[in-house]
Parts: sequence; C-alpha cells; structure tokens
Amino acid sequence: MPDRPLLVAAARFSTTLRAPQVAAAIGRGLESAGLAPPDLCPVADGGPGTIEALVLGLGGETDDGFALVEDGAVAIVEDGSVLARASHSGAALIAFAGLPDPELDLGGARPVTLDARFVLEALDFDARLRAARGVIVADGVCDERWLAGSVAGEIATRARQAGVPCHAIVGRNALDAFAARILDLQRIVEAPTLAACEAAAAGLAEVL
Repeated sequence: MPDRPLLVAAARFSTTLRAPQVAAAIGRGLESAGLAPPDLCPVADGGPGTIEALVLGLGGETDDGFALVEDGAVAIVEDGSVLARASHSGAALIAFAGLPDPELDLGGARPVTLDARFVLEALDFDARLRAARGVIVADGVCDERWLAGSVAGEIATRARQAGVPCHAIVGRNALDAFAARILDLQRIVEAPTLAACEAAAAGLAEVL
C-alpha cells in the first residue's frame, strides 16, 4: 500500500501571495526533497480569497462579483454589496459573511454563514485530513487569531483532534510558545515569499 499523502492547507499570505500560489510553492518544495506529490488544498476563512479557493476546489464559475458552485445550487459571496445580484442567480443557498439587511429579498434562497467551517466542510477537509499522514498549514501571520477561529487555527485544531502531525509555514510568526503547544504545532517556519515557502517545505521534508 502506498504511503498516505501529505496535506498542504494554505491560506493566502497577502493580496499578491494567493492561497493557490502558496500551496503550489510548498508542494514544489516537498517534491524537490523527494516526497510524493501532496494533496494541495487552498483554503480561506470567508473573506477575500474564498471564492478562488472554493471554485478551484469544487469547480464552478464566477459571475458579476460572486461565484456559483455545486452546479449553480450555491452562490458564494465575499462582498455583501453583491448580495442582491446573487439573489437573482437561481441558487438555492447563498453563503456570505455577516448578516444581510433584513429587508433584502434573497429570492427564496437560504442564507448560510460563509466562514472557515463552511469552507472546510465544502472542501471535504476532514476526510482529506484523515487520509493524510501529516499536514502543513500555511498563513501569512501566525498569531492569536489561530486561537480565535481563523481557518489556519481551525485546521491545526482539527489535526490535533485527529492525531495528525501538523507543521506550519507562515509569513510571520507572532504566536508564543504556550499557544503553539495548545495547537500542538510540531514546527513553525517563517517564510515570507514563495521561494522561501518552497525552501521551508523542502527543509521540513526530513521530519515529515
């Protein structure tokens, strides 16, 4: 039986370092060190970058500021200003961050909260995590947000609960040692550029 794959769950580092780019750089680093191609899983927390991550993971199309996935049954909205347009898409469910204007007609669609948990469920993350022998989570900044529901922190928590070793590659580490122990992060490596992410992944290969 072949070894289980590594899972690379990367959020965007910045507007110019998008989640798919970061995930791909980490994947290249792992493969350059002789490891098998990992399962690349760009993620987001419901804000900017969410549409890209979900359309990449689920297929679908963007339309006038929002995205339609699941064969058009679900509309993904990052910016509340396009809710009215999304309501005319024919989607049965509209996922968006925050609360809508109670007077806004969503055209009969059911509203749901677009957040880290929604994204991970849509990407079938828990099953992919169980199938992995280790996970690398990546985010622009590792800080107290990881303990307060950010997508990276949610991933680290799920990895700990599943007994899957979790390492982190981050643009900047501002998490103290106690918080890192709470999340059970094996290693945290700072890598602010794509080239640095690739090198960091290659360096982690010996312990993965």
